[in-house]
Amino acid sequence: MNEKNIFTLLELLELGAGNRSVQISTKELGLRLKKSQQSASMQLIELQKRGLIERTFYKDNRESFIRITSDGMELIHEFYSRLKINIEENSNKIVLKGSIFTGLGEGAYYMSLEGYKKQFKKHLNFIPYPGTLNLRVNDNKNKILVNELKNKTGIEIEQFTYQGRTFGKVKCYRAIIDNDKCGLLLIDRTHHDSAVVEILFAIGEGDRIVGIHNFVSHPPQVNTIPRFGDAYTIDLEGVIETDPDLVAVFHRSFIEDLKRAGL
Repeated sequence: MNEKNIFTLLELLELGAGNRSVQISTKELGLRLKKSQQSASMQLIELQKRGLIERTFYKDNRESFIRITSDGMELIHEFYSRLKINIEENSNKIVLKGSIFTGLGEGAYYMSLEGYKKQFKKHLNFIPYPGTLNLRVNDNKNKILVNELKNKTGIEIEQFTYQGRTFGKVKCYRAIIDNDKCGLLLIDRTHHDSAVVEILFAIGEGDRIVGIHNFVSHPPQVNTIPRFGDAYTIDLEGVIETDPDLVAVFHRSFIEDLKRAGL
């Protein structure tokens, strides 16, 4: 598709030449195209040779009536379709770049829950791998893109209740990693306990941590700290024995048990 041809055709279409013959001189067309009169004349000659327009001359061939042929309109429709597809794809496509990091391992637990699995199967047409790949965006550009993504219409994975616990809704988007189809999740509630523990060690309060759960892996000093269950179960007796000043829990369902134990 010749770029000059398509823009000349679009100019003629704007003048109404798509459904009737329009009167225009090469001088006027050149002004509209911001080209010389000679260039406009050459483009019309080429369009006519290709059967994209019909011309009827008058005034000693200085002016003409021009109408776009069916082949010319077909070319315009093809251009429009390609433009529309590319605009729509680009407006709905966001490329994110960041760093992969280790989470708490809770992704495997969530992805194993039937309440989530059934909905992912329904909306994405595949059952997800029992785990998640964590991506941390590191620069302002990608953080802005994440905010743009949040404002786009995604796939709503509804909240559900299982064994007395409510599992929150998730916003999901179709995504691709290395040509493999996957789902990108924006989660309303998430926890990264390792980061909290790292902060406590960084400010010199690591020796006050008397217990952690099994998913905490950083910093290395945590390997000597007793573990009391995981993010979803709690060794209540073990926690009570440590006589803690403060207990941080993963799920609110543990709070009542801790209160009854006097914590």
